[in-house]
Amino acid sequence: MSDKLEEATRKAEDTETICREILRVLELTDEPSNDLLNCVAGYAIRCEEDGRSLQRLIEQVKSMEIKNGFSPDRRNDQT
Repeated sequence: MSDKLEEATRKAEDTETICREILRVLELTDEPSNDLLNCVAGYAIRCEEDGRSLQRLIEQVKSMEIKNGFSPDRRNDQT
């Protein structure tokens, strides 16, 4: 596989990982929509242009649940 193809494949897999993590945090079970995939891919491109790591973005999304109060018990307490 060429380097560019390998890089594109890795980015697509990373984008899918981020989208699945977002869906998990939001307790949704559907497959990521094209809109969500495109949004995350665009954000990932901007992160890369700014010199940020896509892996860092994945870790930030994984920690969203704690940072933003997305856990089910905290959501229910906001009434």
